[in-house]
Amino acid sequence: MKKILLTKLTLLGTLFLIYNICFSQEMQENYHFTYFGINFSPIIPSNIIQKHDVTVIKDSITLEVKQKPSYLFGMEVKHDFTRYFALQTGINFIQRRYDVKTTDRDSVISNNLKFISYEIPALGLGFVRVAKDFYADISFGFCMNFYPSDIAVRHYYGQRTLWFQASLLGNLGIEYRNTEYGNFYLGLLYEYHATSMITVFYFRNQIYGKSDAYAPLSGNYLALNLKYYFPQNPNKDKKKNTGKNE
Repeated sequence: MKKILLTKLTLLGTLFLIYNICFSQEMQENYHFTYFGINFSPIIPSNIIQKHDVTVIKDSITLEVKQKPSYLFGMEVKHDFTRYFALQTGINFIQRRYDVKTTDRDSVISNNLKFISYEIPALGLGFVRVAKDFYADISFGFCMNFYPSDIAVRHYYGQRTLWFQASLLGNLGIEYRNTEYGNFYLGLLYEYHATSMITVFYFRNQIYGKSDAYAPLSGNYLALNLKYYFPQNPNKDKKKNTGKNE
């Protein structure tokens, strides 16, 4: 029993040593960088992956909520650990826009809602070179979403489900890397929430008491992801070391 256990420990130790040797050599050969960048993502109103347009019928009331083009923007930090793997995080501001219309008896009441939130993603990113200076990227991870407040307009009240929610985030795209001008990224971003993000309540008269109709809305979104990372100098460490002798 002891011999079997010792053999397993030796095997694990050997594999661990080989991994560290390969990992350290790869790190030295490929200059692991930390990139700082900005991103802007137009949110695409789409019912392809999930239906975002909601219609609720209650008695003589028909409540319709339609997602409108929205956007998010923010900053990112990405660190390349190897030639194939990186981690990235940052902070984003999101504004979601909705058109709301209610047919109540013989009247039609419409308005629009703007719901803001903040998110902090944490993603693992894999990339592979597909052409000179071009890389195919795929990332997946978690996202922490913060909703600062509810929103109220005439006849409608948007109430957040929670002030904080966790979600899943995935990204797929192409990155162009240039040591002089920086890195440019184009991709598709999708975020998934397990529960509703906000509930829109309709009030026939004033916004108080019991609502006359309501519709829960998902925080899921599909977006066109545009990023720019500021340029890095792969020889900056060498220049620091040789600058004293020049």
